Amino acid sequence: MGIIYGFWEETGPASGFTPVVFGLIVTVSSVALFWHSLRSKKDKKQIITKKELLDLFKICLAVCLVIFCIPRLGTFTSLGLLLVVGIKLISSSTWLMATCTGAGITVILYLVFKV
Repeated sequence: MGIIYGFWEETGPASGFTPVVFGLIVTVSSVALFWHSLRSKKDKKQIITKKELLDLFKICLAVCLVIFCIPRLGTFTSLGLLLVVGIKLISSSTWLMATCTGAGITVILYLVFKV
């Protein structure tokens, strides 16, 4: 077979094969795009605004909160919390709308994957 991977069995690909392949594709594509952007002679305009950067930072904080909460609250509760906080931080919706949307999506995900 050539190279033997830790995620390859005698019968074919084992668990973890697809994420590794897609990870390699994303990594190679990212390096190629980064290299192309460095070599580009176009004018250097701002790629991301301060507001977009702040929104990205807020979502990163919400994801860190979920990672912290998963062992303590469980997966579905933590993901529901991420939805509520993410919706509230990014959009201008009210806490009631963010809570209803986050809870609704969490219930739907629970019914699809657990029931």
